[in-house]
Amino acid sequence: MQLRSAAQVRTVWLWGKALGHAVPAASAWSARGLLYATACVVAAGELGPADRSIGQLLLLLCLAALAAVEWRGLSPPRVKVPLLLAGFAVVARAPDQLLPAAPLLIALAVSPGPGDRVLTWRLFTLAAFLLLKKLYLFIPAGWYAGEGIASMISSVLSSVSGGPLQLGPSTLGMPGLLLMACMVGVGEVMLHPRRDRWRALLSPALLLAIYAGTGWARVAMPALALPSSVTEWQGNLLLFVPLAVALVPLMPLGEAGEPRSRPEASWRCAAALTAAIAGVAIVSATVAGRPGRPGNLLIFMDGAIPWGMPAPPQAQERLSDGRVGLIDPYLRSLGFRVAWHRGELTRRALERTDVVLVMNLNRFLDERETAALWEFVRRGGTLIACGDHTDYSGLMTAYNRLLAPVGIAFNFDSAVPFAGSDLWRMALAFRPVSFAPSQWIPMDLSISVGASLKVEPPAVPVVVGRYGFSDPGDRARAWIGSLGNLQVDPGERQGDVVLGAVTRYGRGKVLVFGDTSAFMNYSIPSTYQYMASIFTWAADPQARATDGVLVVFLLLGVAAVAGFRRRAPVEHLAVALCAACVILPVTARSAIPYPRTRMLAVVDAAHLEPLPVLRGADSGLAGLNRALMRRGYIPLVMRHWDGRLVSAAKLLVVPGPLCDFTPSEVADLGRASARGAILIVCVGWETAWQTPRLLRHLGVEIGSVPLGSADGTMVSGAPYPVPLHFSSAWPVSAPGYKTVYQAWGHPIVVGGYRGKGRVVVIGDAKFLLGDNLEGDDTLYEGNLWLLNTLAEP
Repeated sequence: MQLRSAAQVRTVWLWGKALGHAVPAASAWSARGLLYATACVVAAGELGPADRSIGQLLLLLCLAALAAVEWRGLSPPRVKVPLLLAGFAVVARAPDQLLPAAPLLIALAVSPGPGDRVLTWRLFTLAAFLLLKKLYLFIPAGWYAGEGIASMISSVLSSVSGGPLQLGPSTLGMPGLLLMACMVGVGEVMLHPRRDRWRALLSPALLLAIYAGTGWARVAMPALALPSSVTEWQGNLLLFVPLAVALVPLMPLGEAGEPRSRPEASWRCAAALTAAIAGVAIVSATVAGRPGRPGNLLIFMDGAIPWGMPAPPQAQERLSDGRVGLIDPYLRSLGFRVAWHRGELTRRALERTDVVLVMNLNRFLDERETAALWEFVRRGGTLIACGDHTDYSGLMTAYNRLLAPVGIAFNFDSAVPFAGSDLWRMALAFRPVSFAPSQWIPMDLSISVGASLKVEPPAVPVVVGRYGFSDPGDRARAWIGSLGNLQVDPGERQGDVVLGAVTRYGRGKVLVFGDTSAFMNYSIPSTYQYMASIFTWAADPQARATDGVLVVFLLLGVAAVAGFRRRAPVEHLAVALCAACVILPVTARSAIPYPRTRMLAVVDAAHLEPLPVLRGADSGLAGLNRALMRRGYIPLVMRHWDGRLVSAAKLLVVPGPLCDFTPSEVADLGRASARGAILIVCVGWETAWQTPRLLRHLGVEIGSVPLGSADGTMVSGAPYPVPLHFSSAWPVSAPGYKTVYQAWGHPIVVGGYRGKGRVVVIGDAKFLLGDNLEGDDTLYEGNLWLLNTLAEP
């Protein structure tokens, strides 16, 4: 009996000892896998609606932690250290589409060398994940497959929660699940290619069980069931962490492998693989160009849209930014011929027309009008239809009847971003068409609260609000446009609401947006490149409705790598496949024409950051843009310095720069002045130290005497008193300039001639910003008068 007890104690002790070694090892393995997986998810843009800076910081933390845990010394240092630095540089400087290269480089940096199965596993996983994601984006069937899977998961969760649920793939955390499934799948293939099938099922079973548990938590926890833009990405990250437990059965992958092939052969294979991928990339960039050209545009005016330019500042409706009118002169400056049509839409009206723009159509087209419009599209024309939320002015019924042949319909709802998001901060451009931008910031698209769209094959989404919800309308609230409560309620669609869709009809194209904001006067100064891309794509009969050909080059790159599978080491194949899936397909950016007009005004926002410009229709630069429109200018906000755009401008406005100009930018300013452009610069003493090169070019100095609002003094040469209001005035010392406005003996506004042009310096960095021209509750007519006088062409 005592012996039996002693044997039992020894057995328990041995089991405890084994567990004492296994649990820390399993935990360390899972943690390493989780760090890499999180880095891949963040780099691929699948974390959630977080600011880009948050994503970059989290990506840097994950990669730095992974490098710290797995760093095995500096052998060979000449390869590892540059790879490590290159990975961090990609995070800091690379565009979003190339961020997945960072986990690739860090994985190479921490690898001990040939025979590293963990490196092979990681790179094949990242390649599989990126390949599936791009197939989802570029192939219309990918969207519908994702929606079908999300619908099935939502149905299962509905039965558990006891209430209806409609959750999109992004809200369900399906991208994270897909990455973990790739890790498990690739790991199982490497460990159990043909044997031990029951053991091979352990990781997938764990993954599904854990995901089911996190899915229940997603609908049971109030912060996740009713998400905001903050809780959504934090919740995605929190529910992604437990999935790492499914990687524990893959621990044997960490065992060291044996080196393969001779170094000479390896380098030859590496060179051949690089040449193959580069060749496919070059062909892709050459063949898969993005066509576009100006053409003939017909704007159909039968719709609930206020047409025209902003009203005069003294008018009651002076803050009339919701009008549509600036798009006409802007498109004309690109070479378009624009016609306006009201009344019956006939075949004759559509002759010699390439594009028809319809906005907020609120009447039924009769049979003859409908037949004429669809005949126009069938023979190669393009229809662009824009609507609004909750059946505004009856547009939903009119549009749904018109668009029935192409499988696109307006929902009776409002597509609303999750609380805390700013104008669909994380809307996703699907990029199946030429005009969809590859990287953008919120104001580049200016998507506000509109209607979501229902799409059916062959239509495909163009822009999707990944982290927002569909808020049903309420007919009983007609006095506020039948809006709902604009809050997330149980049963409402959450995530991946369609904001824009496209399809082909005959030889023509149909493009539908659920919101009109991007076409409004207040948006064009920021969305001008997006608008140019849309209309040049629409006017070109050679441009396809969807760019499915892009996926061909992606698959060609994969096939090129697969062709070396019998000759190249598996590590090289993994690196090459991962690189191909990061880089391909390569497309040439659409050649957006530059405006050609003598009334072009360029507002420099490239030197404004981090000022929160353009956060609404009536803040930031909105007052300035509105005043320039009234003066007859076409104002364009330049977020990144563009020398060609500067050279085309008649008026250049630099409102309160916060960083200095480069020598080439200063040279652009000099050439513009010599050519005859008007340059208006606003700079205060508090920011002057940041722009010494600009001030030297202008030949001015900003004094340190604060003059406050400096109002009450006349403008030099004005026939009557013109009161000005400054936000924070400072004296300007400018030899050779004429004083335009002064206070207490100190010049504040000075002007002079430079070449054939004029230069004006205003000693107030915020004179043209915010509400200092006009706003909801402010109107400084003297400031507007001064701007109009200075901007006289």
